[in-house]
Amino acid sequence: MYRRTISTGVALVPDSLRFVESRNSVYAAATDGRLVAVRLFDGRLVNLGAGYTGPVGVVSLTDGLRLAVAESSGAILVVARDTADRQHARLLAQLPTPVLGLDEHPDSGSLLVLSDASSDGQLLPQLLQCDLKTGNISAVATDLDGARSLVIDTGRRSVLVLSVLADGSRTLTTIGLDNGAVDTVTTEAYDHFTSAPAAGALAVFATRSDPASPGNDTLTYWQGAEAAVEPLPGRVDGLTRWESLLLIASGADLHAVEWEIDDGQVPITVPLGPLAVTGYARLLVDLPAAGLAVGDVTYTVREGVGAGAISLGVESPNPDGTESVMLLAGFLAGEFHVEALSVADGSTLAVRRFRVTTLWPDDVSGPPIAITGDVGATLMNWGGTGGVAGYRFPAPREWRVLVVLLFLKDRDYGDGENATRDEWKQRVIGDGESLRHYYEEVSAYVANTHGMTVKLVGDQVFGPISVNRGWGDVFKKRGGVNNGWQSTPEGKIEMAGAVSTFFADMPGGAAQISLADSFVFVVRSGSDDPIPMGAGNPDLPTKYVWGHANPSVSFWRKVTNPDTSFTFTQFQRPVTFVTDAFPAAAPNKNVTRTLCHEVGHNLGLDDLYDADGDYPAEVNERAVGAVDLMGSSQKLPHFSLANRIALGWIDRNWLRRFDFTANPAGGNVVLQAVETIDAGGPTGGRAAGIEVPISDDWSYLFEYRREQSGQIGDQELDPAVDPGSTELIAGTDLRFRGGDVARPPILALPNDADGDGPVLDSDGQDYTDSDVTNPQRMHDFVLRLDSIRSPDNDSAKIAVEYLEAHRPQLLVHPAPGKGNFKSPDISLIGPLGLTMPVVVKGATNIIKITVHNVGSLDATQTQIHVKWLPWTLTPGDWRDLDDPPVFNVPARGRTTLQVPWPLPASVPVGDDHVEAQHFCVRVDIDRYHDPAHPDADEIVVFDNWAQSNFGTKAVGFGSPSDRLSTAATATNTLARNATYLFDVHQDTPWYRIYLGHAWLQLAPGETRAIPVAYESLAGDPVHGNDFERNLEWILSHEHHLVVVSSLLPEDTECGSPRRVFGCGLTLRTGRRVLIDEAGHDEEVVFARVAALRDGAWEPVPSGQFNLAAWPDDDPARVAVSHGQISNGRGSTLIPRNTLQDLRNGRPTSFTLGRPGDNTYITAVTTPQSLL
Repeated sequence: MYRRTISTGVALVPDSLRFVESRNSVYAAATDGRLVAVRLFDGRLVNLGAGYTGPVGVVSLTDGLRLAVAESSGAILVVARDTADRQHARLLAQLPTPVLGLDEHPDSGSLLVLSDASSDGQLLPQLLQCDLKTGNISAVATDLDGARSLVIDTGRRSVLVLSVLADGSRTLTTIGLDNGAVDTVTTEAYDHFTSAPAAGALAVFATRSDPASPGNDTLTYWQGAEAAVEPLPGRVDGLTRWESLLLIASGADLHAVEWEIDDGQVPITVPLGPLAVTGYARLLVDLPAAGLAVGDVTYTVREGVGAGAISLGVESPNPDGTESVMLLAGFLAGEFHVEALSVADGSTLAVRRFRVTTLWPDDVSGPPIAITGDVGATLMNWGGTGGVAGYRFPAPREWRVLVVLLFLKDRDYGDGENATRDEWKQRVIGDGESLRHYYEEVSAYVANTHGMTVKLVGDQVFGPISVNRGWGDVFKKRGGVNNGWQSTPEGKIEMAGAVSTFFADMPGGAAQISLADSFVFVVRSGSDDPIPMGAGNPDLPTKYVWGHANPSVSFWRKVTNPDTSFTFTQFQRPVTFVTDAFPAAAPNKNVTRTLCHEVGHNLGLDDLYDADGDYPAEVNERAVGAVDLMGSSQKLPHFSLANRIALGWIDRNWLRRFDFTANPAGGNVVLQAVETIDAGGPTGGRAAGIEVPISDDWSYLFEYRREQSGQIGDQELDPAVDPGSTELIAGTDLRFRGGDVARPPILALPNDADGDGPVLDSDGQDYTDSDVTNPQRMHDFVLRLDSIRSPDNDSAKIAVEYLEAHRPQLLVHPAPGKGNFKSPDISLIGPLGLTMPVVVKGATNIIKITVHNVGSLDATQTQIHVKWLPWTLTPGDWRDLDDPPVFNVPARGRTTLQVPWPLPASVPVGDDHVEAQHFCVRVDIDRYHDPAHPDADEIVVFDNWAQSNFGTKAVGFGSPSDRLSTAATATNTLARNATYLFDVHQDTPWYRIYLGHAWLQLAPGETRAIPVAYESLAGDPVHGNDFERNLEWILSHEHHLVVVSSLLPEDTECGSPRRVFGCGLTLRTGRRVLIDEAGHDEEVVFARVAALRDGAWEPVPSGQFNLAAWPDDDPARVAVSHGQISNGRGSTLIPRNTLQDLRNGRPTSFTLGRPGDNTYITAVTTPQSLL
């Protein structure tokens, strides 16, 4: 049978092995007193705890938080899984007799303990039940003569006890968990056993000595008699199983045996650990070992597309003749089979099992995931231009919320589920303080015209839905014992999978789940109080969910086709996680207000307060607090002006804009209280607010806020914002650049010179913006509150005065965001010229840079710095290029220059040296100092950088598609460990993207490579027909792919991820093109140009044929010529300089290319010698 071995290096206590599916590990006691876990997915041995005396069993309890441990002396202990040393364990019970074995009762709440005979012989071995709360002991079965070990057969609801009698014979006793029935049968001379996955009669896997091979054991399947036998190397110490995978300890080795799966005719290597749902794995097939070649074997998943599929994407062949097969996991969890079939006769050459889980076992490195088609992820608006113009998250007229009740193994809803459903329906769409009421009020909702309302999908709260996991499997604690818990990245996937399955099994469920714009998961609390862990040990926190959101969680839906087959579709939606109610020990929070805040995240808004010290103190001092719902949910403020504009509820044209760069003049304004502005905008000549642009992506905003009778929001301006006043002018600072993680997008303005600050509530107060308040702004101004509540209570008169500022101001425009990560001021000129702006490794590329001066004074002697790094998902370590000479930029003008970029032929990233194919370029401008005007230094330095991703790539197909591979990097620039989540968005349904990790936990300064691959769906076994039907449209359109990183805050008020960075690719699909057989005569370079069609190469009939050549000792001196292709042959003249180099014997390199069009992809050759 197919067998793999993990060398653990430790001897395990016989019969102590237990497989823990949620951690994908074998837990066991070691003979040296340790508790260990052998992780199948990476083969590592993890020490769980130490210091135990004679441990005979360790069990991971259902709650996912604790371990139960039995020592041979009779001690039954409970210890936290994260701090599991003996010194931290709580004694639950002390038995008077030794303990032989331990397991948890399937119904949880108690342990099953196999005790040995008493020393005086008065008591025979017994099966005991130990209550996990009280430690009380009760007998389940007695007089188990010769008992040696126990196993729980969950499927048959029984406990199995193996006994060795005095005469050496063996018996197997079955004890019913529901009826207590005891039945004993005689077996062969088995030493160790575990249950077998068979229905009906009792069946076990067991081991015994092999008489044909002394010193070795054999594995058997027993169901009344031995039905199959498999030899094993060495003597066995114990076994357990993961479905059909037998996990057998022998000395310092753990053997993994696939029952009833043999090696087959073709060696295939598959992962021992699981795939995540919608994940992927590369299978290595050793075709030469079977005398086969690529194309001789086809692959399929036996159980169909719900279980998985095989991608037909084409990669470069492996040099050793082996084949890399991409296995795609489906949407269903379980155990499945991939089959290798002979193309010649259809015979089965090999079978391998793979297993799919909804709960990825690694907290540090997320699973590989494959995203097929447009899954609806929310794009980040990174580096948006214009403080107001670029900060946009337009909300729809209706936001459809699907609410489900969830519960874990720890506790269900019991008799309270109906009341909970009714309560949450009122929280969402009720007439009182509800989600609907708040959003209709703050958005000035008018049906079909303006604002936003909230609809409850199905007009009901669904569930309860069982999530078959323990609390610690899906949540992590926030801090103190009553501070709640937040979902882990793997926990989100688990809960979303349970919800997807619920709707897949429900009649009409696919239609219901498709309606959701976002989900609300109402999670039943797992306890009312902290869980005591014994004297001297910290209690485990009260088990309830602290409200938080996630912008992009993967779901799936199952649609029944007319032929009764099923189609599974992946999609992503934002999710809010909340508790059903705050337990008695928890802070008394308003859950409805928490819900309103978290749905703000679902709409795209960020938190506006500290994130675990990620922001400096001077930023935290300027938190907006109760001026905005995203700054303080429990006071239920309305959104600030910036967020109202971003959501589309305040028109930017309703603002009075003072752009001092365009018009250096102030003026008088009457502001209308924003709470009173309806769909028609402000009335009576008033403005909704004041905008003062500070720079290209930075604005100050001022608004009039006043509590309104009858509203539910903005009712605590006094004292939450301004003690003693219920009306005020609030000044905020809007700047939103995802590349900058040093501040939230909206801050309160800093205190000004006379101390009036950013909140004005009395006539005559002013906000003076100067070098004192902000040394980085372009213009000085004063905003004065002339008269509040004038000419009526909902109006305020404001005067704005401009103060002259005469300085240079240099900038490069940032990338516009919304999926576009290319600065308009940083562009690429590849070696092949402007018609083919593609990056070529091993050649000198050119970066074209435009620097603007929006100031009123010329900038002389300007210096820029250019740097690059491989495609990155977070800010990282840049590689410097040589600085260009200094240059001048005229006032209100611009200067363009070109910088050579010699790119190495190989750019490996990460420990596994994945080859990078896409890159980022960044430009920084030194802060300008003019010696002729020492008092006129440039002020705004935040505009002095921008970057571009260069990632336009062609994906060729001849059915099936090419699969192209690259890598992105992620670097943690924070001073703490941090977890980064990675989401993928595509704007068409015709591509599949492979991402090597769904998340990564990184140490300070750590950089990791993330493999990325992509392919079109041409020839795909599931989606290929749809691709072919839409081929004309696909060939004529670009496809945009964006990978966005988000940072998980730690120990903050809200644990919703904060989007920080991203990178994008533009993909084009066309016929796969090959340029080869290159040669040259005295004046012309020529080559074959062919395209793949139906598995055969055919001549490309026409097109441009480009040559770039350069001397090896001066690679920046690139010469380019343009020729033509005719009937599959391309030719072009050798440039004059290159001809002279060749005649002089100067070593010269070249590359050839054909620009892409609506039929063929772009093709570029690897640089090679022209001699």
